[in-house]
Amino acid sequence: MNQGRTVFWQLISFLPDREFRRCVERYQGDLRLRGFSCWDQYLATAFAQLTYRESLRDIEACLGSLQSSICATSAAPCRPMPTLASEGLKRIAELYAIEGEIRGRPPDERLALRSSRARPLLDLAQI
Repeated sequence: MNQGRTVFWQLISFLPDREFRRCVERYQGDLRLRGFSCWDQYLATAFAQLTYRESLRDIEACLGSLQSSICATSAAPCRPMPTLASEGLKRIAELYAIEGEIRGRPPDERLALRSSRARPLLDLAQI
């Protein structure tokens, strides 16, 4: 397993990023940032160009496999971004927890508890 820096990060280290960061500051590119800075976006785009990526899914798969080395070069803390699938699994787990709590209760009480606790979760799941 490679313990050193990848070829991509070795190439990026030769880029003069000072001018890029100056332009970002001048035009306030990171003004309302949610977590993916202009520099990180530039790196992702450069990686996609150099590795002939053809789709966003392809780029995401490749960058996901390099997450540890990406975290080493990024100034922002690296944490997994919530995806639609992970949010769905979290909500399903919450629904199962509610069902586990109401198991064994009378039917009318279960219906009332489902309506009060599970319905808001199901309403949030609507796309």
